Amino acid sequence: MRNFWMSLFFFCAAIPVLTAAEGGFSMEAVPVEKVIHGSDPLKIKLSSSCPDGYSARAWRLVAYVPNLPADFIAVTGAKVTPSTLREWDTVFIMNWEWTIPTDGILVKSTDQYPSGDYKMSLYIHFSGKTPDGEKLPDKMISQDVLFTLKKGDRRDTQ
Repeated sequence: MRNFWMSLFFFCAAIPVLTAAEGGFSMEAVPVEKVIHGSDPLKIKLSSSCPDGYSARAWRLVAYVPNLPADFIAVTGAKVTPSTLREWDTVFIMNWEWTIPTDGILVKSTDQYPSGDYKMSLYIHFSGKTPDGEKLPDKMISQDVLFTLKKGDRRDTQ
């Protein structure tokens, strides 16, 4: 058990991930639709703020396996990154997307996803420079995004 806590401490210390509002960085991420039908994409409305010199540069979605439908891995073929504790097994839903749309709507396809309830973590990467051009430390913040996916004809799922 001691090894677990030591590993967790070093993991947390090595990754500068902040909560959804800390140190002048904040974000709000809300699914445009809480219930997604058929193969409609997941759309997330993102608003964020950051200190002067910084800007939001990239986004990605990550999920812990217990927060996905039971058949998600089998249906999608997603790769699981295992952990010593099964509840922390992770699926990287997507690699970093290095463009944040100007309208703030982030879009992710759900074409191969099974029906069910989802809880994913949206990570936003901030980078910046001082007025004299010196690079500032990169920052990441995250927020959970919850939605339900219902496959089939809309009339059958309402």
